[in-house]
Amino acid sequence: MRLRKKLAVILAALILGSAVISGCEKGSLPDNNSQTEVSSDESVSSAASENTSTGETPAFKEVDETEKINYGINAFSSELFKTEYAKSNSADNVFLSPYSVYTALSMLNNAAKGSTLNEMNNMLGGTFPNKSNGGTPVSVDGLNTFFKNYINLPIGDASTFKTANSIWIMQRDNVKIRDSFINTTKECYNAEIFNEPYGDSTVDKINGWVDENTDHMIKKMLSPESITPDTVSVLLNAVAFDGKWTAPYEESDVEKNTFHNADNSESQVDFMYSDEHNYIDDNGKATGFVKTYKGDEDHSFCFIALLPDESVGIDKYIEEELTDEKFKECFYKSTSGEVHAALPKFKFDTSYNLNSLADMGIPTAFSPSADFSGFAESENGNIYISEVIHKAHVEVDEKGTKAAASTAIIMKDNAMEAEPEYYTVTLDRPFVFAIYDYDNEMPLFIGAVRALENSPE
Repeated sequence: MRLRKKLAVILAALILGSAVISGCEKGSLPDNNSQTEVSSDESVSSAASENTSTGETPAFKEVDETEKINYGINAFSSELFKTEYAKSNSADNVFLSPYSVYTALSMLNNAAKGSTLNEMNNMLGGTFPNKSNGGTPVSVDGLNTFFKNYINLPIGDASTFKTANSIWIMQRDNVKIRDSFINTTKECYNAEIFNEPYGDSTVDKINGWVDENTDHMIKKMLSPESITPDTVSVLLNAVAFDGKWTAPYEESDVEKNTFHNADNSESQVDFMYSDEHNYIDDNGKATGFVKTYKGDEDHSFCFIALLPDESVGIDKYIEEELTDEKFKECFYKSTSGEVHAALPKFKFDTSYNLNSLADMGIPTAFSPSADFSGFAESENGNIYISEVIHKAHVEVDEKGTKAAASTAIIMKDNAMEAEPEYYTVTLDRPFVFAIYDYDNEMPLFIGAVRALENSPE
């Protein structure tokens, strides 16, 4: 039973979208007793819990919250997917990595305090506004322990899943980042820390980091407009998956057929045909199959496909049937038997602004009243989430599946340009002017206006 709970964490965390990543057959999270000890450095020890609503700072310790985090990741994954699906156009493909978003938020959670911390712990534990879904708050320590274990899991060469985190700090004299936050994110999330000036060069470096850590599947994460003078920091997560089918398709297995689009149009698409061995029947609401990726003794992954019944339709199925337990249930309740499966080849990119997370339960985090004082001290007031950007890429073909995603949490403060004192200068009499080369500190032109002709009627 413990194995299934561990598998469920990975199954839910790496799923949702057209390419589903899951720990299928073998062990996932190691026992907490086998994890690497956290550094005994006091700044690291205190950082993980320097944000309780009481203001106390207990020492960092291992917290076994497997069941809470299991539920939280499942619930968060389905809720985030359903939220973005509901916002999408009826003909748009939807693909994202809830794991990436959940990881970035968990990293930021080390900075939250007061009501901001309570909201984030509730949402990450699977509690959402106006929904009685049984979620319970998770703790900062529990999340840190989970990700410290998960990020350091050994993964073989058969199918690879890579995750990376980084924190980009804008060089500003009026903001001081707390060492405790930096030390904890480095220790528990393997976060890389960068101190960079505000400007386009930093955007280019961030995009280069994402490009490298998504195996070149996401090349432009941020635009120059994403970082403004009031930006304090950008927290990033990047994930990349490369899974080879256990039984790859041969050329003879590929044949064109008709794909019926949501807008009632039709497309001629390359379909890959195979015989699979795990059939899914979701109580007549949908059917599907499980297809495995090559694994090894440390890790296994699989692809789960669900086809809503025509009488249900995909919109209704996602809205009413896609619960936090759905993929786990379908995986464990799949029936052994021969399945003649046809899987279309596809490849696409998606991009989302995830400020809808505010409506999912953390409105304070997106407002100037947020309390992320565990992250930094700013002379300009509170630091808050300005924007959450998420981009994803997926491609499924004869050999397997490649997928990548990145999440950027952009943090800002209340920095404002100083209000100028206003003077009045009316050039209604003779004046002098210059056209000046600022960089080389010399005037290119100097003039004097002494008389002007009447303007034409």
